[in-house]
Order: sequence, then structure tokens, then C-alpha cells
Amino acid sequence: MGLMNHPRTATATAVLAAAVALAAAVAPVPASARPDPAPRSSASGTHLPSCGSHTALHRTLRTLTEDDALAGAAVEVTDPVCGRWNDAAGTADLATGRPMNAQDRFRAGSVTKTFTATVVLQLAAEHRIDLDAPVARYLPGLIASNGYDGRKITVRRLLQHTSGLPDYLDAPEWEHPERLRHRRFTPRELIDRG
Repeated sequence: MGLMNHPRTATATAVLAAAVALAAAVAPVPASARPDPAPRSSASGTHLPSCGSHTALHRTLRTLTEDDALAGAAVEVTDPVCGRWNDAAGTADLATGRPMNAQDRFRAGSVTKTFTATVVLQLAAEHRIDLDAPVARYLPGLIASNGYDGRKITVRRLLQHTSGLPDYLDAPEWEHPERLRHRRFTPRELIDRG
């Protein structure tokens, strides 16, 4: 939980930033396993590393599903040298027993907070975002209702989950999340709910 005030605190703006960062970082790609390419040399003649075997990751997926009781796990890796490859283990649908498939799609959920924070901190390190600047500098007018003012909330407070913004998951509709399982929310809808 780190710097969070409450275990379920999630700011609406962080959700928007997470959605944007995730969409930019994880573009849909065809999932097809590729064999490891042979070692290559760069233009300067320097030998580039071999991509090796994916056996360790394969074993890890099996450990997660067989030993750690995770129903299913899938991964896709894209590397500029080694190309794109994927693997999956376990069960995707417990009712039917359908196996997990690397082409399955699922909601990323709260793990996107980590991606968002990483990108924001990288931008801060590049001096493209000031952590102590108001959110309104970067997202003008986004937080400007119900007593919340993006001109008074800093980027740092959003990252620390100390902005005071409400958690959209506290809305009554989330009392029965299974009803919303197949509903897609736009970032704007999540902000409006917050």
C-alpha cells in the first residue's frame, strides 16, 4: 500500500493516465509464438546477445498455475532483438475447462497504477513533468467539479494517492462488480464517476 491513505484509494486522474499509458505501451498485436532467432551482429560487427530459450518463463508459468494455484497465466514479450513470442498455462474458463491462451484479453485492473507511475517518473526525470506542478497544467479542466480543483492538486499527490479525490469504485454500481464484468468504461466515464 505504500503511500496510500486507504487500501482502495484510486484517483480518477490516475485511472485516466493509466489507461493512456497502457494503451500506448501495450498495443494489440497478433499473438504468435516465434522461434528464437539466431545470434546476430550489429552494423559495427559487434555480436548481439542470443535470445536463448524461453524455458525459464515456461517453468514460471507452470509454477504459478500448478504450485501456486493461479487459475491461468499468459504472457507476451516483444523485444527489438529477439522478436515477439508468447506462452500460456492453466485454465481460462473454470466452468468449461478451456485452457488459457495467449490471445485471451482481460482487464488489467490496478496493476496499471505501476505502469502509470513509472511513465510519470520517467517523464519527471526527463524534466517533461514537474511532480510539484498542478494537475491542471497537464490536464486542463479535467478536475474542475464537485469541489475538486486540478489547479490545487499536484502530480505528486496523484501518484501518492493523497489528492483527496474519491475512488470511483465506491459508486453504488460497483457493489455488484459481476454485473459490470463485460462493460467497457472510457477514461472520461471513470473520471465522471469519480
